[in-house]
Amino acid sequence: QQWADSRLQWDPEEYDNIQQLRVPSTMVWLPDIVLENNIDGTFEITLYTNVLVYPDGSIYWLPPAIYRSSCSIHVTYFPFDWQNCTLVFQSQTYSANEINLLLTVEDGQTVEWISIDPEAFTGNTTLAPTAQEHPTTGDTKQAWCYAEGPHTPIDCGSAAPCEALCPLPRYLTFLMVVTVVIVVNAVIVLNVSLRTPNTHSMPQRVRQVFLHLLPHYLGMHMPEEAPGPQRAARRRSSLGLMVKADEYMLWKARTELLFEKQKERDGLMKTVLEKLERGLESGSAQDFCQSLEEAGPEIRACVDACNYIANATREQNDFNSESEEWILVGRVIDRVCFFIMVSLFVCGTVGIFLMAHFNQAPTLPFPGDPKQYLPQ
Repeated sequence: QQWADSRLQWDPEEYDNIQQLRVPSTMVWLPDIVLENNIDGTFEITLYTNVLVYPDGSIYWLPPAIYRSSCSIHVTYFPFDWQNCTLVFQSQTYSANEINLLLTVEDGQTVEWISIDPEAFTGNTTLAPTAQEHPTTGDTKQAWCYAEGPHTPIDCGSAAPCEALCPLPRYLTFLMVVTVVIVVNAVIVLNVSLRTPNTHSMPQRVRQVFLHLLPHYLGMHMPEEAPGPQRAARRRSSLGLMVKADEYMLWKARTELLFEKQKERDGLMKTVLEKLERGLESGSAQDFCQSLEEAGPEIRACVDACNYIANATREQNDFNSESEEWILVGRVIDRVCFFIMVSLFVCGTVGIFLMAHFNQAPTLPFPGDPKQYLPQ
């Protein structure tokens, strides 16, 4: 602390050229400046050292003191952040009308830079004795050897707010959300890929969007459809196929089903051929027509069986083709979600870690104050 006392001036030539005096601090006037918002409740100076008195009446006093104060800080981007803290220095004896506080400019580089507004020490306005002006400090932490672990007492009854989370927990929470979304996407893709025509029928709009439109923009190679007649819309159940099979089984005799090979091996199938041969050997159209009439039921049964096999094969091919279409739809959904999740992951990662980079101390941190507090 440094101030001037006109009552302590002298002429050095009259006193053997004395340029400096060291006297006990209890013998001179003191401004009684203390830190009001301290955390230990100690306002008195522990050691009252001597003061230096100069011929012009200026007094210099540097008592050893440790000022301990507290202020709420935001550790979201710690240690790449800046904080606003208030240190209330005021006189316990004199008001702002009686003393004029000025901040001494300090030279030297430190790990932390602290910029204090000197105008806050002026006290030019008329204030009550208990409402003296106090300086506001703005400091910026540099990443050296700081380590901070915010914790909440057990009996506080509340959790830490979002502002108290540093980027790493926020990033881990973001990764957890992304993982959950990926798992949900995998479940949806499996559900779509394992669908069959027996349980689901594919709408024409879904086929147009996921099999023709999106693969073109995603760069996916889709198998070309073979030219042919358009398939009829399948029902959601294979009841028709089962009914046809039951009709065939009921219409066909059990003995024929059990002994078809034996009938051919024992010559029972030769009866049809013999009937046709008799009609051809006679040479008359009437005998040939009669032989065809006699062999008609067997020929009709063979034709029906061939038609049934052809229809069953065609339906099975359609069934497999539509099942493959559901698999392709699942692949398209998986590819779309892949691009979305990659974009979300990259943007989220870059955004979370760049937020700390852009969290710089503003040039004018205090509204209405034209002073720039950033270090030069």
